[in-house]
Amino acid sequence: MVRQRESAAYTLSVDAFRAVYGVAPDLGAETSLKDAVSWITGTLCGPDKPFGGLLILFDEFSMFVRDYLTNNPVGAPFQDLMNGVSNARGRALFVGLSQHDPNVIAERVGGPEGSDLIKELNRIPQPNRQRMQTMLEDVLGAYFRTDEAAWGQFMAQRGIGTRVADASELAYTLYKRRYGPGQMGWTFDVFQEKVAKQCFPLHPLTTALLSSVDLERSTSVRSVLNFVLDEDGGVRTHFDESAQLDGGRPNWVLPISLVDYFGEMLDEDKFKNFKNVFKPDLTEEQKAVLKAMVLIDIAALATREVGYDVTVAELAGLSEATATQTLKALEAEHYIRRDGANKTYSFWVGSNGALELDRQLRETTALREQKGTLHTLFSTYTANGNAVNALGLTTCHEVSVEWGNPSDWAAQEVLLPFSALKPTVLDALRAQYAVPLDKGPKARGVVVMVVPMTQAEADATPAKVRELFSISTRYETAPMLFVCPREPHAELTGTLHKLAVLNDPVFKSANELKVGGVVYEEMIGRLRDQAIVVLERIRKSGDLTAPPTISGGLAAKNITSVTANRLGIALGVVYAAAYSKHPDRFFTQYKLSGTNLNKAVVDLIHELIDNSLDTVQWSAGAAIQKDLVRLLQESWGVINLRKQLVEPQHSRIKEAWTRLDMTFSPRAGKVPPGEVLTELLQPAYGYDQNTLALLFAAWIGKNRTAIKLGGVGSLSRPVDDDGKKKAVFKKAADFLNAMAATEISRKDMGQELAKVKAVLDALEVGPLSQIDAKKGVLALAEFETNNSRYDSEYLETLKRAANKLKQGLENLDAYDRAVADFEAKLSRASSVEAAVPLMNVLTKLPP
Repeated sequence: MVRQRESAAYTLSVDAFRAVYGVAPDLGAETSLKDAVSWITGTLCGPDKPFGGLLILFDEFSMFVRDYLTNNPVGAPFQDLMNGVSNARGRALFVGLSQHDPNVIAERVGGPEGSDLIKELNRIPQPNRQRMQTMLEDVLGAYFRTDEAAWGQFMAQRGIGTRVADASELAYTLYKRRYGPGQMGWTFDVFQEKVAKQCFPLHPLTTALLSSVDLERSTSVRSVLNFVLDEDGGVRTHFDESAQLDGGRPNWVLPISLVDYFGEMLDEDKFKNFKNVFKPDLTEEQKAVLKAMVLIDIAALATREVGYDVTVAELAGLSEATATQTLKALEAEHYIRRDGANKTYSFWVGSNGALELDRQLRETTALREQKGTLHTLFSTYTANGNAVNALGLTTCHEVSVEWGNPSDWAAQEVLLPFSALKPTVLDALRAQYAVPLDKGPKARGVVVMVVPMTQAEADATPAKVRELFSISTRYETAPMLFVCPREPHAELTGTLHKLAVLNDPVFKSANELKVGGVVYEEMIGRLRDQAIVVLERIRKSGDLTAPPTISGGLAAKNITSVTANRLGIALGVVYAAAYSKHPDRFFTQYKLSGTNLNKAVVDLIHELIDNSLDTVQWSAGAAIQKDLVRLLQESWGVINLRKQLVEPQHSRIKEAWTRLDMTFSPRAGKVPPGEVLTELLQPAYGYDQNTLALLFAAWIGKNRTAIKLGGVGSLSRPVDDDGKKKAVFKKAADFLNAMAATEISRKDMGQELAKVKAVLDALEVGPLSQIDAKKGVLALAEFETNNSRYDSEYLETLKRAANKLKQGLENLDAYDRAVADFEAKLSRASSVEAAVPLMNVLTKLPP
């Protein structure tokens, strides 16, 4: 610390001096920067003095700001310096060279010290902060100044041109995020010119790494250039060597030399993982491979496209075969571990506990396989799922529908190995979207992610799925979507088995304390990360297979791996067929469990049962209730313009309405509603508790005079002491449960309707006899009395007919009385003269 002149050594030095000499020295008494600036500007700067002013050039200013607390635990030297510059305004100029915005770095310091530092930095005016940038590749190219003629001769050597091109292509591919479109925009030819040629003897990956890795302990360009300039940097020695090694290989400065030079400055935490496994007794190839691995880790290189082994070989200057062999040897000796799912390697982190836990996992998995119980973790899938699907690795896919909220209509993801694709699995999958009466469902469909072990299984998966659907017509339009990867994922299966074992309470209690909670959780986290990456890859690229009757519509959508929301779009097609008898429309903005929607639905249930919507005056705050009434009228067609219930004619609601009519036919006797209500919640109807409660309440209200409810009290809404209506049900599911506990019988309205229809038809055809008219009045009155809540428009028609008949009977009575009076007077007339006046009476008889 003293040699590096870190201010943190100040207190330690004072304490050491006190321990030796018994007195504490004031070592910083004469180092006031403000006084120094004041003395220089006052003594040496100005008219008739040696200098016109003072220039303070602060190099690596960003490093100073970042390490401010470490290097300055006492005092405030920067504030002292800025005070001096401020006091010498016009005679002193401060210039700080920073690779990053110092304010941003200061914010990371945090605490009161960070706030004080930002306050001092803000004394540097924003207009005076200039951004200057030069690409490090150009800086390096200017330093090396490759000779064109020499380069041409070099590239003409046998094998050199190919090796340079291959290394350049690999580096360009790995660093597309820096050099490709949308970033620096360099073409491959530009990259070869600026990186491979102008920066030789640096390997193209060495240049790319130097130019992009953010060194933690020294972030200035000059510090990076020291790698090139220093005698021990590993570059200058190449100037005295041949550009070509034996075997026709370029004599590059390999990327792994960055590890030797910069060490933990590359990334302190990741370098620590590397040092934990980097042992002196390793072979040179093993050391080189471990250095290459830490570079991949630090630079976060995405090696899947080019291959992990190939990348390691290029970074370490080894052949691919040697790199692969060395990686396997290091894995076997537990220096590193392979992520089979992502085809990468990582360092063993932690301690012997991690090795012990890995051993226990392998032994337990092998033992389960020996005993024939391994399949219960994944291959055996029941209505209750299995251990792998209980790990929380799956997700729900929201589906946009016109009759509900997307999250309420989400499809649950299920993981299945190829071996689980048996006829019984469809019944188990159905349990995921089965809807109970009393609560919302787990999901309304399933997305099955198939995990094949071999290429043969991957090739056979789509046909196997189609075979399952062909066994029974029950699932020919099921809300199921299978995602079938084109490649095997045996490593993923192994990872899932391990996670299931780690999640097993018996295994956990036996091993967690032994290896330590941190090691145990780290293992779970690592395996989960591996599985999540592969599962996401399957979601994005797997082939989509649906039931046969839906497959044509799915194919028409032309969904590919680059289609945005591909699973959501596919599920929309599946749902349209699976729920073909769905309600025409319902709210998409409100969730099924929403408090306001539940209240509005309950409010309408009572009014629908009483068929009394025409009498309701909704309050200003009942916006959802009003919207519901409008929806039932305009979309469902169960309410007419007079807000009276009518039987739907043209909407999909008619499908469910007819199903209720058939269930509770007059010949059926007493029928419990539970079964049909549950049926309407499932495919192909697809109602939820809210829509079903509204439908059933409307059906009851329309048929109220024709049905009898057994096992339930009054359905009318009770009234409290203040005359306000009270809620019987808190939510729609309460109403459905109450209805499920009843029995409904429905009388045959046909005879009654036929009787009144005969009266109406006779009245329309012509005059009725007095006897028929009286019978007609009685029939119409009887129907109205027995069916007072029948369709109001129809009752109004009967009332008009009854009034017409009554008026006719009254006219007939008046006529009979007038005729009788005429006959009496005529019998008393004794002469023609007396009878003639009676002729006028005949002209005035009632009609």
